[in-house]
Amino acid sequence: MSETQSGNALVRLLLIRHADAGDPGSWIGPDAERPLSDKGVKQVARLASALLAAKTTIDSILTSPARRCGETATILAAALGIEARAEAHLADGPTIEALRTLLTKRISSLALVGHEPHLSALIGELTGVTNVVMAKGAVIRIDIARPLERGSGSLVWIAPPSLFRAPKGER
Repeated sequence: MSETQSGNALVRLLLIRHADAGDPGSWIGPDAERPLSDKGVKQVARLASALLAAKTTIDSILTSPARRCGETATILAAALGIEARAEAHLADGPTIEALRTLLTKRISSLALVGHEPHLSALIGELTGVTNVVMAKGAVIRIDIARPLERGSGSLVWIAPPSLFRAPKGER
């Protein structure tokens, strides 16, 4: 676990928007059951490869119970050799209060897979940056000291899905 200059434990938070799930208008059935598209499966596999190549460590992956989020989290978890767990209260978006509950003392790196506009709202709450809109399959890293407080996080990097390009011939 890394430390801040003040000695408080630093938490690395990765916010991940689910990968492409196709056109919601062409899906018949409950939106929560809409799966990833073939494009989305490839998109999240490339993200997983990039996280592995960067030697990214994640203690836990928590996800909205929506199918497309769960599928995104499952692919990432399998690649990183960890488990993903659905959290019912993430369906309506993560909040700082929920993060305080989810971030046990043993977790120093947490990934949350969710939806827009909820993720952007959390980014704003944590960092004060209010003009971020996450594309499907994007990941954002925020570092924040414990105890979590509004505006005390640092936006470290933003990785749009276009950063994880498909190899030639795989598009």
